[in-house]
Amino acid sequence: MPDLIAEDAPAWGDKSTFPWTPLTGFDSTVNIDGRDDEEEMKWWNSDVRERKKRPGPGMLPPLLAQEVRNANPSLHAVNATVPPIANRQASSPSSPPSVSPPIGSSHATSPPTFEDIQKASPHPNAYFCPEHYSWVVVSWKSSQLTPQVIPSFKGTLPDQDRRRTRPSCLDDPHKPNRTHHFHHYPQAVSSTTLHPPITLFRGKTRSSSPAITKSRGDTAASSPSPVEETQAAPSNVLLDLYVCCQCSFSALVSGAIQGVIPPKHVESLTRLRRETPLPNINGQTSVVMAWEVILRIIENNLWKGEVRRVSTTGKAFQKLGWNSTVMRIFDSLGYDLPDPKSEDSTIGPPDLDPSNPGASENKAKLLRAWLEIGAYLSDYRQRHVNELRGHTPYSTAVQISDADPKIRKAIGAHQDQIPQGASGLESVVTAMSAQFKELGMAYSTFSPELLEFAYRSQCRCDPAKTPVYFGHLTHITTFIANIQPTQGTALENLVALETSRGRWGPDAIRTSYTALGFGAQHVLRVDWNEEIDDDFTFNAWKDAVRRTWVDSTSSSQKRRDLNEALRILAESRGSSKLLSLLDQHKGDMDPDQAYRTIDVPQQTEDGMLLMVFQMRVDEMPSQVESMRQALAVIADQRDSKRIRTYLETGSDPGDISHDLPPEWPRGLNQLGNTCYLNSLLQYFYTIKDLREAIVPLKAMENEKWSDDDLKRHRVGGRMVTRREIMRSRKFVSQLSSLFTDLECSTVPSVTPSLELAKLALVTSKDEEEDEHDLSKSGTESSNSTDATLVDEPLPVSGSVLPLSILGKRPREGESAATQTPKISGTPESIVKDSQEGPQGTADAEMHDGTTDNSRSKPPPLPPRRKTEPKSDSLMMFGKQHDVAECMDNCLFQIEAALLRSDDDAEVGGASQKSLVKRLFYGKIRQRITPPVSDRPVRSTTHERDDFFSHLPVNVSEEGFDLYDGLSGYFDDSVEFQGHKAKMEVTLLDLPPVLQIQLQRVQFNRVLQQAYKSQEYVKFEENLYVDRFLESANPSKKQRSKVIQSELSRCRDRIYALVKDEQAPFAEHLDVTSKFLIKHSFLDTTQELSEFLSQEREAVTAELGKLREEIKRHKEDLEALWADERSAAYELTSVFIHRGSSPSWGHYFFYARCLPDRPDSWFKMNDSEVTMVSKDEVLADSTGSTANPYLLVYARKDAQVIQTAKRDPVSDEKS
Repeated sequence: MPDLIAEDAPAWGDKSTFPWTPLTGFDSTVNIDGRDDEEEMKWWNSDVRERKKRPGPGMLPPLLAQEVRNANPSLHAVNATVPPIANRQASSPSSPPSVSPPIGSSHATSPPTFEDIQKASPHPNAYFCPEHYSWVVVSWKSSQLTPQVIPSFKGTLPDQDRRRTRPSCLDDPHKPNRTHHFHHYPQAVSSTTLHPPITLFRGKTRSSSPAITKSRGDTAASSPSPVEETQAAPSNVLLDLYVCCQCSFSALVSGAIQGVIPPKHVESLTRLRRETPLPNINGQTSVVMAWEVILRIIENNLWKGEVRRVSTTGKAFQKLGWNSTVMRIFDSLGYDLPDPKSEDSTIGPPDLDPSNPGASENKAKLLRAWLEIGAYLSDYRQRHVNELRGHTPYSTAVQISDADPKIRKAIGAHQDQIPQGASGLESVVTAMSAQFKELGMAYSTFSPELLEFAYRSQCRCDPAKTPVYFGHLTHITTFIANIQPTQGTALENLVALETSRGRWGPDAIRTSYTALGFGAQHVLRVDWNEEIDDDFTFNAWKDAVRRTWVDSTSSSQKRRDLNEALRILAESRGSSKLLSLLDQHKGDMDPDQAYRTIDVPQQTEDGMLLMVFQMRVDEMPSQVESMRQALAVIADQRDSKRIRTYLETGSDPGDISHDLPPEWPRGLNQLGNTCYLNSLLQYFYTIKDLREAIVPLKAMENEKWSDDDLKRHRVGGRMVTRREIMRSRKFVSQLSSLFTDLECSTVPSVTPSLELAKLALVTSKDEEEDEHDLSKSGTESSNSTDATLVDEPLPVSGSVLPLSILGKRPREGESAATQTPKISGTPESIVKDSQEGPQGTADAEMHDGTTDNSRSKPPPLPPRRKTEPKSDSLMMFGKQHDVAECMDNCLFQIEAALLRSDDDAEVGGASQKSLVKRLFYGKIRQRITPPVSDRPVRSTTHERDDFFSHLPVNVSEEGFDLYDGLSGYFDDSVEFQGHKAKMEVTLLDLPPVLQIQLQRVQFNRVLQQAYKSQEYVKFEENLYVDRFLESANPSKKQRSKVIQSELSRCRDRIYALVKDEQAPFAEHLDVTSKFLIKHSFLDTTQELSEFLSQEREAVTAELGKLREEIKRHKEDLEALWADERSAAYELTSVFIHRGSSPSWGHYFFYARCLPDRPDSWFKMNDSEVTMVSKDEVLADSTGSTANPYLLVYARKDAQVIQTAKRDPVSDEKS
């Protein structure tokens, strides 16, 4: 074996010999040198990489050993001596195969000597692979001279000056590097440059033996082609070069050098003898005996000088047999084969007469074949010891030994140098073998220390792929930390350190460009690729930053995330330009800073903002640049053409309109914090019958109402006052003017009158209270709590009452009982008793709107402070009502304004001609069935019919759709007379316009405060309410109740496991288990940690099972009602609230383009009107704070919706 350390290697220890700058900026827990601060931080910069000229990816010694082993199942050192036959006499009992008399004479040839045998292999560092019947040269040395590469070599070799400073990484006492780091250069070195060179033999280009074309009695092999070509041996072999970048050590590895006998013939003969053994002899023994025959023939020729021909029909030769495979083997060895045209059945030895040309090569070739067959036989005998026990082997002089330990020791991959690791992690590291390989590691040698060395070595030598290596490190760390936290801790620290240095993995690229809006499903609707230039990417980043300004609560973090995203994209494409732009603009002012700079509230309208800006500039001329920057940021936030024009020209252009198609609906300008009012007004305009009734009432005449007239007419089940009628007519008059503007205006948006907003937002009750007591001006009102104001046909389920903007809040001083007034005895409210059992009593004390208060629900919120709040969410006019209250107030005033004193009406009843009732109201039947008592008393079912204008749906559970919510409303349980009772609600009459309120306000009993539920409620374009009709199929209804009960059971259990006070249990168990493992100082046992892990798995499995059950039950439920579609509705309007709190946020409104374009929708966001697809409206809102809170459906074929009624010409005519 060559010396590992060159004699001329310089002594180690003098740091002045280092040609590189030692790394100073970073900590490392492993020994590694040659790192460079600039290069590691600017790995993405091609100029820096070109200047440093690193060699590229490398590998640690175990991976090099593994690659050699993978290419060759086993490598053996071959040692041979002169065979015993050379000393045997002719009378030896072991007689040779039958021979024939010599043909002609032959000069004597000297037998091969021990020195000849030593030179018989292709190279002194050649190792034999029996499986492939070939040789592999593996050579290594430490030298200041790198092996000479071929002229066409294109690779980048490591820095030779650096390599010369150290003979070997393995023997350096200072250990500046953990081990070698090899760089692979395939087929880089010619075998002719080796000393000595690799010995190769010229093979035949065509068979010279016609006998191969015809074989006698050949039944075991297919007939060969008439002319057989054999591969000529190359004159040169190219070897792979492995160079350590840290020292003078290098290695050469050749490809397979074929044996004298082609491997396919060796395999063919072995298979033939194994599958067709000699009589009474097993297959493995037959194989050995066949090869022993060939070996003896060769030995006779080489060492006994035997020149006679050997009979192929002799007894000894029959152990081998005669067929095409055997003929090809002897032909490859140079033997003279029988002439098929004669009866000759003998083979003659190659010409070994030293006086003849070519005899010397024939002898060397035959000697190599003898060495190869001997090595092959030795290996075969070792692998089949048991099968060969009855066989007396022919004595051979060739011995083999496993070369793997020797090679591993030389290159630094031995177990003593790098132990086999991964104890307990076999499954993990095996699964990650590809990642380990790209890091240059053999996964079987994993240890945190070696992984860090491999990672840092790859980043040092191949900086362009730093993200790839970091990605592999991160994935491996994640896997291992989950299995063995103790090993994972060191790696997690390494990942954290590298992350702090700005490292990112390939997965971050997709995350980054989607954050900027790239991708088919994102804002820009275009993929990010090499065709997207830097300017476009930078502008996408700026637009994304502007989008973060909408939600000020998290804009700072989102801004940081976007900065990181742009940095990652810039580095991924090596763009210094993008990084420079980011550096210049990442600290730019955000809207909060901009408003503070100019010192104005965020809701200040453009005209006032420009006036204040000019005042600030006049007061502080030195701050003009920062003021202009702030104004530009606000212009971007608002997308204000007016402000941008001012910045360009220096003068205020006034209101600037954005052109809209004339057939599109108009937007509504904001008057203040009234954005949900705008949504309601735009919604009312889309209802054709309502609009047509309102538009002509721009100037309503004042009628004289007598006391008798007032007594004869009721609105909402109560009498109204003259004042309320006059007030309502003002409201309708203002609404008519607005509707006319929306129909005829040519500008993109119109402004509601201040009077209209006040009449819509402030109820008559609020107005009266303000007049009586100004101190209560800040007190909120609730129409639902005032039985003398509005008829709330009213939710009858016991669902939780809403609490604020998204749900109603009780008025100060009112008790909870006020929220559920008793029924007024309207003719429409009919109480029926159905006797069930021998005895029963009727109970007419039902509650209007909701069930008995004893039903579980959160306590009302405390009254608001009477001091004027400073929050941006303060409602205009100091009132804060939810949308349903505002809608009720508007509808009440419309109905009151449309009353006529000469209308016929039943005393105590509502007008039969009420437009509001006809459009928005349906009729329901409530049925309460108390439980059957154990005592022999009758159980009574209580029924009541009532009107409704909207259906409330509670929103609190995952996997919830609209049908689930409605089912909870129509089939519920309540407290009745101190017992749980079943309450069923059914639909009697269906309204043309069906309004469904999603009650998102929930109550946290622990924190004693309301919160907004952000859960996604799935809804679709079509809604079929057949299952909720009074006339629905009874058997289907009963089956539906059973399925719904199972759904409720599953959801309740999921809630308990995921959202209850002590939940989520799976996560808590996981965290506890990991904590106990990580903190070994605690007095805990392994059994406890394992128990917690098992419990976590059990909870996770149960959740998965429950969710599968819910999915199956939902499918069964929908299949049950699939053919019931007579009561069909289509979605027309969706009201959205964006915000994380129930007490503040932003409202906008989607309106379907009916009747002309049902697949398109208008998004009406105050003054801004855009067209969107239905996909946006129906999208899953999980993870978003923009959620639907009111859904409006219209009866199919009712033709009550006309979204855009436009006649711009009328405005000009008027």
